[in-house]
Amino acid sequence: MQVSRVFPAYDAKDLVTKDTDLKKYNFYYEADEENNPSKGPVWIPDAYVDPAGRGWILSVIHPIYDKEKLFSVVGIDLTVDDIIARYLNSEDENLIIATKDGDIVAAGASAIEALSFPTLKNYIYKDIISEDNFRISDYNLFNSKNQEVRVMAEEFLLKNKSSFRFSEEYSPKSARIVYFNMIDWILIEVNF
Repeated sequence: MQVSRVFPAYDAKDLVTKDTDLKKYNFYYEADEENNPSKGPVWIPDAYVDPAGRGWILSVIHPIYDKEKLFSVVGIDLTVDDIIARYLNSEDENLIIATKDGDIVAAGASAIEALSFPTLKNYIYKDIISEDNFRISDYNLFNSKNQEVRVMAEEFLLKNKSSFRFSEEYSPKSARIVYFNMIDWILIEVNF
């Protein structure tokens, strides 16, 4: 029926046209019969730009069935900014949030520098989540200029290790990892 109920409300006239097919959005089709045969809740673990203008978001969605026919999909969105606010604050310069593929979602400036990534000028790293895209190619753990950081990424993300000790003089001392519940993201604490 192409009905969308959103809270908090937004001005649909600016976002949805007569030609908009809501079934083509991941917040619908990821829960449909083809993509979700178990008919249970689904996390959309890759952040995407919210069509309602709230920036980068993650969603958990759940299909609603009328007998055996998909009737609708309900969901809850979490903004990446809210996740960053929960895990990173001004005192947590040594924390990094990354995806299971090594893409850095957010990080303290000191952690970015310690892991040999380009310094971000003119804005704080976490501010990029308000823009239309991430700077993924520059900020992936596997693309660090520091070979030990690339080895750390392999240990954490491919070999499921929980800690890593650096040996090079110009590297941090160590790092440890904690996995987020329900989404394939990680929190890395870097010890300088």
